[in-house]
Amino acid sequence: LGQFRDTPTLLLWGLKDFVFDRHFLAEWQRHFPHAETHTWADCGHYLLEDAGDEAIVRVREFLDKYPIT
Repeated sequence: LGQFRDTPTLLLWGLKDFVFDRHFLAEWQRHFPHAETHTWADCGHYLLEDAGDEAIVRVREFLDKYPIT
């Protein structure tokens, strides 16, 4: 994971995820402390089903900040 230390990173997380709980999010944040993180307290494992419109907005904003070249 160290090779991605300087790579812009976006974490989108449903806090009600029954598989990848807050412990997993904390571990990703530990590896990528620079990551932009957005969480949804009322969303679960299928974030795009629970908050798809909002998540897509966050992805678009992120890609606008860090366009793929």
